[in-house]
Amino acid sequence: MFLSSVRFALRVMGKRPLRSFLTILQVALGVAIVAVIINLNLQMTEAVRERHEGTQKQLRLEIRYPQPEERAPGEGRATVTSVREEVIRPISIDEYRKIREAGIFQYISPVQNSHNMLLEARGNFFGLYSMAACDVDLPYMEGFRLLAGDFFAPEDVEAGRSIMLMHSQVARSLFGSDEEALGETVNVSHSRMFAPEVGQRSETYTIVGVYEHRDFQHGYQEQYYSLVPYTRRPDGDRQSFFHQFLVQMPSGLTIDMALERLDALLPGREGRLTLNPFGPSLEMELGMVRQFSIFLGVFGFIALVVSCISIFSITMVNVVERDNEIGLRRALGTSKRGIMLQILTESSLYSLAGGILGLIIGLNMQSIFFTGPRALLSVPVPVETGVAGFTIIFSLGVAVLMGNIFGFYPALQAASLSPVEALREQ
Repeated sequence: MFLSSVRFALRVMGKRPLRSFLTILQVALGVAIVAVIINLNLQMTEAVRERHEGTQKQLRLEIRYPQPEERAPGEGRATVTSVREEVIRPISIDEYRKIREAGIFQYISPVQNSHNMLLEARGNFFGLYSMAACDVDLPYMEGFRLLAGDFFAPEDVEAGRSIMLMHSQVARSLFGSDEEALGETVNVSHSRMFAPEVGQRSETYTIVGVYEHRDFQHGYQEQYYSLVPYTRRPDGDRQSFFHQFLVQMPSGLTIDMALERLDALLPGREGRLTLNPFGPSLEMELGMVRQFSIFLGVFGFIALVVSCISIFSITMVNVVERDNEIGLRRALGTSKRGIMLQILTESSLYSLAGGILGLIIGLNMQSIFFTGPRALLSVPVPVETGVAGFTIIFSLGVAVLMGNIFGFYPALQAASLSPVEALREQ
């Protein structure tokens, strides 16, 4: 009985192909939007969790100590001393080298950010938002992919050589390709557009390597577009201390164990050593993903409502146009259940066909939205372009359920049709 209902429904849909196609297309657009939203949520959540898994996580090493604050004594009162929020004490280069030689961490590097820099080479200019003075470990902690040349060597940093690692986007803008940038020199100065109070002092660097960022980074994590040795900062100074060090823990080492070894390594210092996550926590990032999904979900809900209205209206129109046929079938002995099954089969076929077409459209939408920016703008994309199995099952399930729910009332109306009244009208 079910197969005969399917064959009959297909004949009905074939009698009005344009109407049937437009209905299927309307359902497909709603399902496509829902599929993209679900797939994006799943892949972003997986990417965030993979980022935070295990102990291979970046931490910020700092020395904090409370700073006392004295208030002026009042009449007949003693001086009141309170303690303000802890402040960060710089870590000296000597302390850093002692920590590095101890081998406590898998990777460790000071990071001194310089913002709003202007790069000039071959008569071309590039405004650089961020570049970092660092040690040899930072490219490995950040997961940079080397495209040409080499990363820093320890002897380069110790000698304070004027060398630079340059991001591929910058290299191609200044020199045309990654390979052409190798061995070239670039002048670096503060951009007067963003920092007019800074003088025009500049430093010259030789490019030894070209890299690109990994596909996914924390939303709060800064992306460095040029790296120079910390012993050769862009302003020409050789700094003897740093406020920020990034470390990466080796497998099996906990934060408490690392702090115990640091305390034994640096006795008698002022303040306390701390290791804090660099970037937002897992809960914060998952919360951001949920908020983003809820925001997109509003549009998906609206698209589904429009699709549901489309199924409801086309099914009602079909019932009204075929009341004589339905009355004749009832007079020939077709049960109410058979009539309802026939109408529900038609609405389910509309929604199922729309769901399949919607998945195809959604896959191509995702490829355009996520692969296009990666290729054209070199923008890091946090997700892949494949479709998860759950997305396929959920989207098709929603489509079929939508067809049954919004086809139920028209089916009930058709089953309630009096055969006498239908034949009398005929």
